[in-house]
Amino acid sequence: MRQLEVPAHVFICMDGDFVVLLDVRNDRYWAIDAAKTRALASIVRGWPARADAGNSAAISPEAGTTRLLVEKGLLCEAHDSRTEAAPVQVDAPQSELLAGPADGHAPAPSAMSFLLAAAVAAFVTRCLSFEQVIARVRRRKQSRGGDTTGLDISRAERLIHRFEELRPLLFSARDACLFNSLVLIEFLARHRLYPQWVFGVQARPFAAHCWVQHEGIVFNDTLEHVRRFTPIMAI
Repeated sequence: MRQLEVPAHVFICMDGDFVVLLDVRNDRYWAIDAAKTRALASIVRGWPARADAGNSAAISPEAGTTRLLVEKGLLCEAHDSRTEAAPVQVDAPQSELLAGPADGHAPAPSAMSFLLAAAVAAFVTRCLSFEQVIARVRRRKQSRGGDTTGLDISRAERLIHRFEELRPLLFSARDACLFNSLVLIEFLARHRLYPQWVFGVQARPFAAHCWVQHEGIVFNDTLEHVRRFTPIMAI
């Protein structure tokens, strides 16, 4: 039987009764009824399916759905039998780090580092594609070894407090989660801190969101809000 895989620029998760795909190359989300795709588990290694969906291997994949996903570049011919369409694994949010009290004994970061971070974020979002923005953040993190386990939370808290003091002077976080998160990512990177940039979705009604976190600590949002979303990509 023909074997397919999810290409590197596509990310996938299951939210409720829907499979959601994020195509970073075309900056587009797709939400498909999981019942129409569950048979794909027989030809796409790691394809998400509900635990109560029965034996999908015994069902032939729906030709129309498969053809659509291939035509849209969301599936392609399998090049490596070990490649899996596994949903991203992200620590469940457990606490928030929004604008806690700053340590008065620590020097506050200069406003210049915030301004430079905002300028870089504005430039890359205007001049680069979404895929290129994501790749840029990923490369920088990998070049630092990709290890964020030693991230200094107390230092991050002081920086975020300063970030929240300065942010309203340039932009509002309302309905601008991508830009807000990217500026924070750039700001923290200037201080050698590299947390995760998490993208999540809600299938019905459809909504997409992103935020910054380290392990289970959310940096720039509330637990109540981010818990509404199923992670689909993390950098």
